[in-house]
Amino acid sequence: MRKLFLSIAIIFFSQAASAITIDELYKYYNPDGKLNFSAERGKELWHQQRIEEGKTRDCTSCHGKDPTKSGKHIKTGKVIDPFAASVNRERFTELKKVKKWF
Repeated sequence: MRKLFLSIAIIFFSQAASAITIDELYKYYNPDGKLNFSAERGKELWHQQRIEEGKTRDCTSCHGKDPTKSGKHIKTGKVIDPFAASVNRERFTELKKVKKWF
């Protein structure tokens, strides 16, 4: 029983230690504080249309109009977990993934 508890504790604390907060990401991308992030600008980017493979798309094409709900990738059909960190605690917790997608 003691070994099981220790194993669970190690897994939990190693995951917690590797998680990154929104504030830490903000400092990473804006180290000198000169960038002015805004929800309105984020909304504009979210709905900005672009042409991919001859089709007009925006972020909602895959993620859906409600970021608190699951989406579906247009090409693969793969389910995409909710984008909103308020309902998906895994979002924006790993710097490697944030760098990859943003």
